[in-house]
Amino acid sequence: MCFYTDAWVGEKLAAVAVVQSVRIQTYVARQEMIGWAKTCSVLAAELAAIAMALEYADRHLQQTQIVLSSDSQQALQVIQSGEVSRSKKMLLYRISEATARLVRKNTSVSFRWVSAHEGIVSNEEADEEARAASSQKGRPSARALDRVREVEGVLRLRNRDRSANPTPFDLSGLAGQYTWKTDHALPGTHTLRLYGLLTSDQSAILIQAETGHCRLTQYLSRGGLVESALCECR
Repeated sequence: MCFYTDAWVGEKLAAVAVVQSVRIQTYVARQEMIGWAKTCSVLAAELAAIAMALEYADRHLQQTQIVLSSDSQQALQVIQSGEVSRSKKMLLYRISEATARLVRKNTSVSFRWVSAHEGIVSNEEADEEARAASSQKGRPSARALDRVREVEGVLRLRNRDRSANPTPFDLSGLAGQYTWKTDHALPGTHTLRLYGLLTSDQSAILIQAETGHCRLTQYLSRGGLVESALCECR
């Protein structure tokens, strides 16, 4: 069983496609808009396409051998080396976990590089489907938890918003002043992308990390609420 994957990052959306090749026939197994172009790189999209193909095979197929073909040398090199930025680690984890599940079912998994635009029908179809999805209007179609949002892209949006919307007034005494101090772009256009999908617990952890205000002894000692910044175990 062969799968061909491809990804496109358009002006607005990032999208992927997975084409299944069975003898002389091809089927579009998956086509998904996985995120916003401004927060998803081409490499991340290519890795997401590979992860999606493996997860599809794990859920729907019972095969003794699967060959996954991609025209992204960089993505295949990253899978082999494991060396990737922190924001792409989750994609590598998804690939590793899906591969492991297939192997446990006695399915052989191999990765193959194919040259782009060389007339390979299945690869060309994956390219066309990914490109078509990336040019659509609207929002990403992937579930919120499956969308690709790289922190580098979010930070670029934040820095742009900070430059365009400097804080116009004195923050002292203002409710929420600590949040304003750590994120001067509020309410910038990046805000919902950064915070909108977080749970209340995750939001609390994020704010604590950015401001340093929490119940750790190191913080409490600053205000004299505890005698020492060292924890009791010491």
